[in-house]
Amino acid sequence: SDVCSSDLLAVLLAAFAGIELDGDRFRAPVNHWLSAQLGREARIDGQLRLKLGVRPGLLVRQLRVAQPTTFGSGDFLNIGELRFELDLMPLLHGQLRAERLSASAVRLDLRQTAAGAANWRFDQAKPEISSQADAQETGAAEAAKIAAHIDIRELQIAGLQIRFQDEGAKPVHVALDSFDARLPADAGDRKSTRLNSSHV
Repeated sequence: SDVCSSDLLAVLLAAFAGIELDGDRFRAPVNHWLSAQLGREARIDGQLRLKLGVRPGLLVRQLRVAQPTTFGSGDFLNIGELRFELDLMPLLHGQLRAERLSASAVRLDLRQTAAGAANWRFDQAKPEISSQADAQETGAAEAAKIAAHIDIRELQIAGLQIRFQDEGAKPVHVALDSFDARLPADAGDRKSTRLNSSHV
């Protein structure tokens, strides 16, 4: 019984402490899954690390998401490093809680055609919305529905660069040195945001 007790204790300690795994060997299937989900090429070129336990974590380096084929070449999104730490307990109540979500060296290239097609829309097959007002209302409703189930205790972005270009117009560039925020799932909680060093 002493042996069983010690084995159980070792398992519990490992679960709470977390076990780190080298996920590099899973890079190919993960890249395939990401590309299938996003409908465009996505790949992890750098490290992939997994942490198991009550608070599982993920470390990804050099994540790249390509432009849709109709928007030319290059990357839609490029992230130098992405870290994610999840709290499993709220999942029992249908809530996704991230203790920490951080990203650094983020480059986002937004493009829009004269016809209104945009490279940030991942489901271009959805039916057209009749008016801009309807589009805004639908987008707001979808965002609110998603946000109601997401709780990000600490959101950090460092070195964010955004490029936006409407077809036929000059591109607009925005750079943010740092961005810190919270996204509570409970609407009664106070949201806090800190933004540093932005320029166009």
